[in-house]
Amino acid sequence: QTSTSRTTFSAIVGSAAFQLGVRDYQQSRPFREAVDVRHMFPGVRGAVWNYERGRLYAAVCAGRNEKTLPSRVGRSVNRSLMSHFAAAYYRKEVL
Repeated sequence: QTSTSRTTFSAIVGSAAFQLGVRDYQQSRPFREAVDVRHMFPGVRGAVWNYERGRLYAAVCAGRNEKTLPSRVGRSVNRSLMSHFAAAYYRKEVL
């Protein structure tokens, strides 16, 4: 069992692990093992979860024939993406 902690939609979609999950899904790359994700993002809390969330988000968008939104607008997290991800979360389509 792993420990849990609170997070925000902004922290999730703004993370490099989330972005990697989206890219991996879109490029039909195989799922990365948790140990590999942890190695890529040492010391980053929640990186494995955010990677999985990114893959799920991309899969949901693909299933709905929707484009994924960019994670950032300039240096800021894309608010439209946060809203889009939050809607999928509340529909229980992503974790």
